[in-house]
Amino acid sequence: MEKLTYRDVSFDEMKKMDERPLNFLNNKPWSPKHWTLLQERLALPVNGNIPALLHALKGHSVIVCSSPTGSGKSTQVPQAILKNEWPSPEKPLVVCTQPRRLATVALARRVADEMDVEIGDEVGYMIGGQRMINQLGKDHPSRLIYLTEGVLLLRLMGNLSLPGIGVVIVDEAHERTWVLDIILALLKMTQEKKRPDLKIIIMSATIETGVLSKYFNNCPVLEFEGRCFPVETFYLHEDDISPDVVIMAVSMVTHIHNKNEDDGDILVFLPGEAEIIRACGIAARTIENIGVLALYSGMAQALQDAAVSQNNTGKRRVIFATNIAETSITIPGIAYVVDSGLEKCSADNPRLQLQLLATKPISQASANQRKGRAGRTRPGKCYRLYSKKWYEEKMRKSAVPSIRTGPVHAACLTLLKFKIKKLLAFDWITPPDPEQISRAVQDLEAWGFVEGSQSVLTSRGRTAVGLPVDPIWAHTIFAAVKFNCTLDICIIAAMRSTTLPIFTRPPGFLRVADVAKSAFKHPLSDHLMLLNVFNAYKQVVWQGKVDILHWCNEHAVNMIGIEQALATFNNLAESMQSAKLDLTQCSVLDRTPILRAMAVGFATRTAIYYKQDEYRTVPENSPALIDQFSSLVDVHHEWLIYDEYKQRGSKQYLEYVTVINAEWLVDMPLFQPDRLPQKENGSPRQPEVVKSLDAARARLSASSPAPT
Repeated sequence: MEKLTYRDVSFDEMKKMDERPLNFLNNKPWSPKHWTLLQERLALPVNGNIPALLHALKGHSVIVCSSPTGSGKSTQVPQAILKNEWPSPEKPLVVCTQPRRLATVALARRVADEMDVEIGDEVGYMIGGQRMINQLGKDHPSRLIYLTEGVLLLRLMGNLSLPGIGVVIVDEAHERTWVLDIILALLKMTQEKKRPDLKIIIMSATIETGVLSKYFNNCPVLEFEGRCFPVETFYLHEDDISPDVVIMAVSMVTHIHNKNEDDGDILVFLPGEAEIIRACGIAARTIENIGVLALYSGMAQALQDAAVSQNNTGKRRVIFATNIAETSITIPGIAYVVDSGLEKCSADNPRLQLQLLATKPISQASANQRKGRAGRTRPGKCYRLYSKKWYEEKMRKSAVPSIRTGPVHAACLTLLKFKIKKLLAFDWITPPDPEQISRAVQDLEAWGFVEGSQSVLTSRGRTAVGLPVDPIWAHTIFAAVKFNCTLDICIIAAMRSTTLPIFTRPPGFLRVADVAKSAFKHPLSDHLMLLNVFNAYKQVVWQGKVDILHWCNEHAVNMIGIEQALATFNNLAESMQSAKLDLTQCSVLDRTPILRAMAVGFATRTAIYYKQDEYRTVPENSPALIDQFSSLVDVHHEWLIYDEYKQRGSKQYLEYVTVINAEWLVDMPLFQPDRLPQKENGSPRQPEVVKSLDAARARLSASSPAPT
């Protein structure tokens, strides 16, 4: 494809394409459903802005669009662009990215319905491990494809020129995932060096679009209208603010409910699961004639569905939710929003390999997103549990991008794939902290993925880039080759790579859920617990004798979370096959090979028992307790590897831990005497580590056969 031919199509012409007797996509008569959906589509606010978008796109290669949630941008803009490009002789693809798998599939199916075609024909989708498209040259080739950000990143890795693609629509850009940041940087490279004809449309649900416009050489910004009714905003006075945000929230709900203005539902934003569970309990006990619901990612799908469904109960509902309800989920019937102004967020400390989980103020952009939830279908009111001065002076204008708050190993490995060696000088939209990059490169070198002063990818590193898991899990998979348990490790890696929790803890049933979860526990490993859950789920699905949703609810398993893990595993298995790596499985009677592979893979995340339930990370010597939900809590083992090291409040915790033996560490480079940290006087900084490793070496020496 040398150069694309762009047409100047008016919106009136586009409407006529939908009103002709035959479907312009396949020359078949429209079904009755088409005419019903057409009226719904034409009523969406975004349609009034599509002519301006098409006009801007004709003269510019990049457009940034700001459009409120509910405007219809995710379904209508891709269709408009497809109609604009449909007669082009090159038959270019229009692709639209989404950050989440579920939204990718749901949007593709909705648009296929609206365009009156079968999903997988002219409209399709691609997510990790699953694709529903027809290739060009077949009957009904796909011309509009919804795909996850990860799939587009893999496509860019395969060919930076993106052959066959004419327009890339990047949706939900306000979420600023690290994958999205890398995609936008690579698209900019593609456009500047290889494909000046490539068109890029970036769509965001917030008005904080200046950073993206500036990054793309001050490209135009279009502000789309949303379907919003007026929302009246109320703030608290400084003297009325309490440190107990749950009590404040429930008190405000009581105030709204007792005023009996109308029967509109109430949406309450709280920081996290613990606050929501507590609020639900207090509200259910103290507020009469109101339905109390919760909404957070760790809930069973049936309970989430109940929270986002139409209210047909005849009485008002109050829904206590995390920021999951800000943009990604639509809840009908909301007339009131109560906003705590807080959220749970993490920050990375690369020096300690610590994720700091804290409750912090949201951004002004998030506050306005929350406020807008009250004006989707009717005039609403937003009660902010903070002062106007706090909003104006303490809240940052927009959220911190994830590239600044978490490890950047995957981002760095991806850029090295494109031979970008000077990572600090790379054209980042928002650059990570230099210490984050330094730690990432250090770990990538330790794992054998890069080498030399120029950080060149090794053969193993090139294979790791193609595996759909975090680099440390790719390293663990390579370690599993030696121990003949790659299948087991791939399953565990997939289970730890989900964006949704594997287990649920519904409000009011916390103890029941914890007991149900305990059936899968393993005395030596939280990771083996995940393997047990996955295998049990697969067995139930394979046998087909039990309703799978009932089984999940009975065992406190999040069906969508484990299905996501299953899709990741299938994708990982394909990648392993492409890399010519066999999938091997160890005996269920002896899980030692898995533990040994984990010891090698997570050698940079080890901890030794110190005293009174406390462990110390090696070599950082940072104190930590085992997480309360671990299979190993209250049980002391000399050595552990941990998956995550997090701080909550004033204490640090090890999450997802596995018991290992000191004998497995003694030959590793990180545990040689000259690599262990020392004090200024030359004595070991962690004498208990040296003592343990020396004892292990002595045991190994004593058990070795004497020379003859």
